[in-house]
Amino acid sequence: MTPREWERPDQSLAGVHALFLSEHDLPDAVRRSRELLACVPMIAVTAGWRGLSLLTRDAVEQVPGLPRQEVDPTGAGDVFATAFLVRYQETGDPSQAAVFAACAASCVVEGLAATSLGDRAEVTKRIAQRERLIEDGEWEE
Repeated sequence: MTPREWERPDQSLAGVHALFLSEHDLPDAVRRSRELLACVPMIAVTAGWRGLSLLTRDAVEQVPGLPRQEVDPTGAGDVFATAFLVRYQETGDPSQAAVFAACAASCVVEGLAATSLGDRAEVTKRIAQRERLIEDGEWEE
């Protein structure tokens, strides 16, 4: 797969409400995402264990992830996007959805392919772990 620009993002992204990108999907993905906000109201640019940049038309928020020992990243982006949309539907809060999604994605990277998917209880446990790391000043890039 090779990153490339959309020729007509206004047409390609028509009707899209949330766009999920990896930092590797577009050159200078966060900067480019700011431009794409004209077409899409919400964009998450993931950066692996480091977390993500959550861009809305109102703000850009850096959302720390949950560092885990990565065995295989296969499926992490799909899990992130799905978990984000589920939690966003439940809460209407993109920040809460981003934290939930980052912690859900942290489960899948610990095993091969989809062998280590976490259930809601596991994701909730990881959200608490993440919060403790941040509060205790132990989360660092």
